[in-house]
This record gives sequence, C-alpha cells and structure tokens, in this order.
Amino acid sequence: MPRLYLCVLIGVCGTAAAAPEICPPPQSLYPSPKISTQQLMDLMSSVKLRPGTHCRAFAPKELQCNSDSLPELWWFTEPGHPAYPSASRGQMVRSEATSMVCLIRDGYFAGQEAAFSAWMDSLKKYDALIIEKARGNGSQST
Repeated sequence: MPRLYLCVLIGVCGTAAAAPEICPPPQSLYPSPKISTQQLMDLMSSVKLRPGTHCRAFAPKELQCNSDSLPELWWFTEPGHPAYPSASRGQMVRSEATSMVCLIRDGYFAGQEAAFSAWMDSLKKYDALIIEKARGNGSQST
C-alpha cells in the first residue's frame, strides 16, 4: 500500500516524492496507514491527553486538535463520517534545504481506504491556510 502524505508550501502542493528536497517525508507512527480501530482510538486518546492540547469541531463529524507545545495538528473523523475511523496529522517543520516552513501530513484509517483517501484530499485546501498563518499571515513571499 503506498504511503499517503502531502507536502505543502505557500502556493505549492504536491507529494514529497515531487519535492523531497523541500519538505521531508513525515515520520510515520505505524508501518502502514491501515491500522486497527483500537489503535486509532488509542491514538486519539493520547493526543487529547497531551498537556496544552485543545480540540474543537472542525467540519461535520470531524475534530481538530492542536497543541500549545508541539508543532502539529491532528484531525479525527467521528462516527457518521464516511472515513470513520480515521486520523490525519499535520506537522510543521522547517526545511533544512530552503528554511521554508512546511506542513507535512500523514494519516491512518481503520475503515474504507477510498473514503479515507477522499477525506485526506479534502484536507488539502486547509493546508495552505495553515502555512500562511504559521508564516505570519502570508507576510513572506516565495
């Protein structure tokens, strides 16, 4: 099964395979994106229990969690979502090659792969907004 991840720079979206020198690939938590429902529930619990983590409704049947201490965001699907149960992590990293801020995304699912892939695609539109905010509301040009 192919690894599913995204690399996002302001105005540039693609996979790390298209630009590995710009954004590093994510460090996966599991050997495969397909994991058990119990692993997903344990992952969600561990994210929610981290000190300084705040979770909020993000979209219908989706939850977003961010951390005051870690440069990452988590999205979780909730019961009734087509991709449930699934999780996606966006990590903010600085490229050693370019010093640009990157958001690298990985994800995990226990349900239908097609629904998970569609959900991951739907999250892409938010990645550029997150990058702009991290860079000071787009004040840096690329």
